[in-house]
Amino acid sequence: MSGFPFTLGPLGSIFPLSGNPYWSRTTIAEIQTAPAKNYFLMAFKPGLPLQASELNEMQEVACMQNTLTSTMMASWPIYLASHTGSNPIYGPGWNGTTPLYPQFDDENTTTNMVGISAGISAGSPINRILVKKGWYLMTIKSSALKHWIYLNNDYAVDVPSDNNYTYYLGFTASYDTVKPSEDPALYDNSSGTTIIVGAPAGADRITVNISAPFWTIDKNTADFSAMIKKINTDGDILYMNNVPVPGE
Repeated sequence: MSGFPFTLGPLGSIFPLSGNPYWSRTTIAEIQTAPAKNYFLMAFKPGLPLQASELNEMQEVACMQNTLTSTMMASWPIYLASHTGSNPIYGPGWNGTTPLYPQFDDENTTTNMVGISAGISAGSPINRILVKKGWYLMTIKSSALKHWIYLNNDYAVDVPSDNNYTYYLGFTASYDTVKPSEDPALYDNSSGTTIIVGAPAGADRITVNISAPFWTIDKNTADFSAMIKKINTDGDILYMNNVPVPGE
């Protein structure tokens, strides 16, 4: 698990517009609360009141997403000394799902976000892909927009043994709308952290419904956001930009 570059939990990172007198809810929703809510867009309805705190949240969400993008760009290699394949290495942020960083970084993290682990299935050896909690840049097919999403669960997915096809590992990801009636924290919070009964409703929030990671031979599957490929010719397991997925 990694919240890097932020510190997660009730005593975690605090963004500057949180608390009195600005009352942005971004720190609480994305950093101090588990699971993270992944509210990255606000949906304002014309003719309804606008909360000043929501303007502050828009700024903090933008700063948070910019921080994650610059961290990703600094974490992925532009040259891979051990790379011997014929395919070129590309940068991160491809049209799919990109982990914040590709492998262990002894300066900033404690474990790989994604890695290959040897296991046993039905009495036979098998490789598994471990996909861990952390920040992932996901392309949403319906809009072609990319959003940073915090993956709230760890997963272990068996690698297909079949070498007749190239397989792709990824997620389905689609937009969802959360209304104040579903999350009371979105009602007017001008009095602070206490939500007053009968307070005006704020803007809706846009988040993403994410499936568990799975393999498919059709990367054009509806709402599919690919992260890894297993090449049919040699069985290599690579990120979509041709960087090898590390072992655990």
